[in-house]
Amino acid sequence: PMDGGVKFTFSSGGGGRSMDNARAEELFRQFFSQGDPFRSADDPFDDIFAGLSGLRRSTGIASGGRRAPRADVLPHGTPVRLCDLSQANFNGASGTIDQWDEARGRYVVSLGKGVSLAVRTQNVSQVVAEARVVGTSQPQLNGRVAAAATFDRATKRYRMEGLTSKGVVALKPENVILPQRTRVTIQDVISRPQLNGRAGSIRDVEGDRYVVDLPGEAPLKVRFHAAVAC
Repeated sequence: PMDGGVKFTFSSGGGGRSMDNARAEELFRQFFSQGDPFRSADDPFDDIFAGLSGLRRSTGIASGGRRAPRADVLPHGTPVRLCDLSQANFNGASGTIDQWDEARGRYVVSLGKGVSLAVRTQNVSQVVAEARVVGTSQPQLNGRVAAAATFDRATKRYRMEGLTSKGVVALKPENVILPQRTRVTIQDVISRPQLNGRAGSIRDVEGDRYVVDLPGEAPLKVRFHAAVAC
């Protein structure tokens, strides 16, 4: 309903004639009942706005102007540990990803207390929560979920924390299921070797395979050993 006290006034021949709210509202409904009366059947702006909507989807820009997270980059807030740095005193330090510096090809890692470092991708190890153990020869471990898991590139094993009271358990990638949205690096793919070394994100787990999103590629299905947390 129209707000109380509001009237429409139509002028004709220099004089004004007013109508009450009921009549004004009736005319308003009749005028707009079939949609926008000012829109032509082949309004060119419809195509423009539709194109902009498609552009938003294709460029990964979410509603509100926010860019969707990249599949090949660790997002802000991801917990990591530093490794293989020439400044050995920082190796093993825990921090969180502050941002990805595209121009420099480095992550800015916040270590707390106002300290941050800009490091290369090979100097951060993602700390994964809720990684699950499968298919080992130790039935007491199978099905267990680790408090934290990091991939050791040197040994090619996951270091799984919180599974036993004895400390860290080292497991092969084929014995660990990573959760969705974990950033991973593709390795040991024989049929498409050009994908090895590419980074992406786990979309889903289907049987004994990950479904991985890689930039510019269709979703890729690989066995657990072929996608390791980066």
